[in-house]
Amino acid sequence: MRKCFLILCPLLVLCFVFLCGCGPSKYAAKADEELYGTWVNDGIKFQKMVVSVGGTKVYLDLADAKPILESQDQIIAKWKDTEGNIWYKTYASWIAGQLKGTKTQYLWKISSGGSQIDLAGEFVKDFNEKNFPASLRGAPMGDHRSYQRSQK
Repeated sequence: MRKCFLILCPLLVLCFVFLCGCGPSKYAAKADEELYGTWVNDGIKFQKMVVSVGGTKVYLDLADAKPILESQDQIIAKWKDTEGNIWYKTYASWIAGQLKGTKTQYLWKISSGGSQIDLAGEFVKDFNEKNFPASLRGAPMGDHRSYQRSQK
């Protein structure tokens, strides 16, 4: 009886630890996400943004060849609303430029036709689901931008 207890007890503890560590799964991004592509707006400070599997590159001017900001991104959630717009929540860790070393959480909305993107961001100390902007216009840091798709 004691032998059984010594064998089963550690197994039960391992099962408990394993099951508790398996929370909700994160979104598994695909290679052809609607978010990916080149987005432009010549009427704002950061005129071009290239979003890809590896992250985002931000350019000051449309003609610039070198980005002024770069981030590594992780898609946390994706959904489609009743109007056909596609929404994303992402974590961005800035790896180059004046934001290097900072973190931002973004809420993105791609129009139902896929031609326009709006985003709002919030600088955070640590990533947390509760830190996302509640809406595109309600971002506390006031970072709301709109772009048109240039190419996928």
